[in-house]
Amino acid sequence: MTKTMRISSQEMQNVLYKLFLKYKFSEEKAQLLATTYTESTLSGVNSHGINRVPLFLEYAENGSVKIDAEAQKVETFGSIERWDGHFGPGIVNATKCTNRAIELAKQHGMGLV
Repeated sequence: MTKTMRISSQEMQNVLYKLFLKYKFSEEKAQLLATTYTESTLSGVNSHGINRVPLFLEYAENGSVKIDAEAQKVETFGSIERWDGHFGPGIVNATKCTNRAIELAKQHGMGLV
């Protein structure tokens, strides 16, 4: 018989944070990843919740995801920008680009990244 173990969402987030640190993610990235995976799980989006962590870490191990990569702006066309994520973690790149799109929208009435 399989035993079910229950932990609080905060404990889950802390475990994930420590796990990402062991994989050499920066503290900032580890926190964002842990928070996002935890919140996705709590929201019922299991395809992007903690179920995805083992595959994500496999990608980090085999180099498909670049742990130290930083998204970089490549081109600007007024309220539109093109960015290169350099194979960094999607959660990190998407958050950075979403925040940039919000900044552009405040300046131009719309923002597209």
